[in-house]
Amino acid sequence: MPLSPQELTAIEAVFPHDAAAGPRYWPEIMSTLNR
Repeated sequence: MPLSPQELTAIEAVFPHDAAAGPRYWPEIMSTLNR
């Protein structure tokens, strides 16, 4: 599911690594959002 700009901003605030590092962080990001 696509994330809204607000959600992406929130994720970037919590996970400030470069977006190019992307996919390998998704499981970590999603588990954090689903907590």
